[in-house]
Amino acid sequence: RRRARLEGAQRLRPGRPPPRTRRQGLQRLRAARHPHRRHGPRPLRQIHPPPSHISSGRLRGAERMYGEVFVNGVKSPLPYGSYGYVDRDDVLIESLTVREMLYYSALLQLPGVFSSKKSFVEDAIAAMSLGDYADKLIGGHCFTKRLPTGERRRVSIARELVMRPHVLFIDEPLYHLDSVSALLLMVTLKKLASTGCTVIFTMYQSSTEVFGLFDRICLLSNGNTLFFGETLACLQHFSNAGFPCPIMQSPSDHFLRAINTDFDRIIAMCKNLQVSFGFILTSIFIFIFSPNFLENVLFL
Repeated sequence: RRRARLEGAQRLRPGRPPPRTRRQGLQRLRAARHPHRRHGPRPLRQIHPPPSHISSGRLRGAERMYGEVFVNGVKSPLPYGSYGYVDRDDVLIESLTVREMLYYSALLQLPGVFSSKKSFVEDAIAAMSLGDYADKLIGGHCFTKRLPTGERRRVSIARELVMRPHVLFIDEPLYHLDSVSALLLMVTLKKLASTGCTVIFTMYQSSTEVFGLFDRICLLSNGNTLFFGETLACLQHFSNAGFPCPIMQSPSDHFLRAINTDFDRIIAMCKNLQVSFGFILTSIFIFIFSPNFLENVLFL
């Protein structure tokens, strides 16, 4: 069967045949609504799905993937080491230092002589600004001092950078980070993207300062792509649709509120609780500040 030439991978439901024509394949690919689909070099891209939606319903365990991969518009396989993936949870060897951890990772993943691997490790340490922590233990067990969460996250990213990837995928890079650590990490990733590595990551919410560092944004909801394009164009897109971003509110929170239908149910529930709780507070207020209220009622 002739498969449609799709940019990226397209999901196939169980028992559903692959598309026979290019038109049929493009009709199934809902994400082809926006023209800026090609991932060129050096942008910092954010995928913004509602939380706990597994890429907003795009992937399911019972489905298989097929399709073709295009790099800058040219069909190209992804050879080993051309891309990297960083999971949300940091899995590190706690008894090693940061430099030793990256050395072991380079020895296990990279071909070639040790001298070149050592230079790759030093480049990864410099790229993630880990020079002050390179000889410190990662720690976290046997009463050893634990490396700060932000630096542990940087080590996980540096472990993939020793492969010199062209595309780096990161799942929730700001997970469990405070606002300062999150901003510093995003500035580091922005510098990394300026060196020629395309950085694509998922994120559920961010501050206004962090949001301003994004080059492009992809909003997903219930398996559909709601927007893909420039960050500033996304604000204009929502404003034209009747959902302008309020003043003094993070655009990330505003987008999450607009695309997540669970907010309406939660707000309705809170309103009901507010009415009930308000009645209780009114009764307590009368009882506390009008102690003769009950006596007047009883003796009427």
